[in-house]
Amino acid sequence: KGKGKGKGKGDGEDAEGAGEKKPPLDLTTLFFGQMPFDTKVEDIVPWLKTILKREGCAGDVHAVRLAGGGASNKKFKGFAFVDFTSRKAAKKCRKFHGTMFRGRKVSIEKCSRAEFTEAKTVKAHKAAAAGEEGGEKKKQLKQLIDSDTIATMVTEACASSAGALAESDVDATLKSFLSLLPKDVAAAALKAIKKQAPKAPAATKARYFMGIVKKTSKAYWDRSEAKRTRETAAKEGAKEGTGGAGEGANGAGGKGKAGGGA
Repeated sequence: KGKGKGKGKGDGEDAEGAGEKKPPLDLTTLFFGQMPFDTKVEDIVPWLKTILKREGCAGDVHAVRLAGGGASNKKFKGFAFVDFTSRKAAKKCRKFHGTMFRGRKVSIEKCSRAEFTEAKTVKAHKAAAAGEEGGEKKKQLKQLIDSDTIATMVTEACASSAGALAESDVDATLKSFLSLLPKDVAAAALKAIKKQAPKAPAATKARYFMGIVKKTSKAYWDRSEAKRTRETAAKEGAKEGTGGAGEGANGAGGKGKAGGGA
């Protein structure tokens, strides 16, 4: 008897101790589709709470994630993912599949996605804010001019600008961009920057100079593309000319044979 009593007491204590610990948050996600394209989170949450209130789980709506729209600058794509803190709320909500939401029959389906994947634009902004050391290494792999050479070119351009251009005006981003260009193009860009430096607005010098570099590099690539096009056309023309000459020679040979036959 004592043994059984002790065991029962021990189980009771374990259950009581377990009850004091907060269980980990277990989210259940549903897919909501066929929504009007002007839908906002403020439209979805009150609607969900209203239909779940009668089921006693109106407070179990954890988060709503729109596909596009919201904080992003993209247009809402007509579907969203909703996280619930209880399976009961998700199960009850699925019963409203095909019901009307803001004039359209909404589609509510199970979602197997365990985690939400951030948009590419959000990831890009986070990477830029973090300094993206890995991205900097990738840029260095594509460099056509080493950093020391770029620094020397900038110093020489500033020294010959009669004070119009300071080394501080050419920031790290601009130097990095210049290093990705052929040396003659980078030199031409720095020459254009030096020429336009007196006209550059003080508040936006870096952006102004970056525009000059991009314009110079675009002109270079346009000329290179046009040159390649001309060379390709010339080669094709030469091939056609060679082929035509061959056909002409064959034709002359045929006439000679015909004359011999006569």
